[in-house]
Amino acid sequence: MGPLLKFVDRTYVLHEERKLIYFGGIDYHRMSNNPRILQSLTHAAYEYGLNSTGSRTTIGNHPIYVDLEATAADFFQTEAAAVFGSGYLSNLIFLQAASEKHDIFFIDEISHSSIVDAIKQFNKQMIFFRHLDTDNLERQMIKHLKPGNTPIISTDGVFAARGEIPPLSDYAQIAAKYDAKILIDDAHAMAVIGHTGKGSWEHAGIDRQIVYQTGTLSKGFGVYGGVIPENYDIIGKIQKTSNAFIGSTGLPLPVAAAAIKSIRYLQKNPQLIRKLQTCSLALKKKFRQL
Repeated sequence: MGPLLKFVDRTYVLHEERKLIYFGGIDYHRMSNNPRILQSLTHAAYEYGLNSTGSRTTIGNHPIYVDLEATAADFFQTEAAAVFGSGYLSNLIFLQAASEKHDIFFIDEISHSSIVDAIKQFNKQMIFFRHLDTDNLERQMIKHLKPGNTPIISTDGVFAARGEIPPLSDYAQIAAKYDAKILIDDAHAMAVIGHTGKGSWEHAGIDRQIVYQTGTLSKGFGVYGGVIPENYDIIGKIQKTSNAFIGSTGLPLPVAAAAIKSIRYLQKNPQLIRKLQTCSLALKKKFRQL
């Protein structure tokens, strides 16, 4: 287990009775401590309670979930979205709906475990390529692809440990050559990179149509839960065929309300996203100088 930390405010934590400035964690805009977000959460807790009382496919499909999905789709400029209890589930839920279209996966060797764990469930061929190595990716595809294969290139959008961003524009060129799609776990990119925070594909300037994007509400948005922004067809299949989605209770209702507020707040204030990018680069430059 990690150290015991207690937030003092949006900037400091207490660790072993010492007050320390906090540069860690995943709440990148500190939206979890934003008074506007907390007000939405508190109001929803009193109005709706905590639990939706069931799976969304039975009696637990509260209107606030529909509102949250529409809000997420609007932010990411997709036809629809699915939200659920955990970002770790996003790749599994997506593949339960879409894996039948694809038979071979080319995976960055240090991709998040949620990607690898999800793909393992479907008895698909998995080929790992060297981390961020475009040439190695293409060599692996040349070596392993057979006529009729429908490949997916899979990667993190931002790698959690070191903040690396993959060369998605190069991957896109390879994907076009071999009729592949790119599955991006964009957990650490949503509301963080790209001019409007749509994620790594926006940052790279590639066509959204060749991308499958999965992610979370717990990092850039500072709340909790998984999210998949996609077209009507894929979201419909998730709702009908993903056991992980169908069999789960929805998000706590106050958390869903807080997520709506957080997404809308960042959508109205995109300068916060660009400021985070500027400050992060400036801080990294200082650390390198030290």
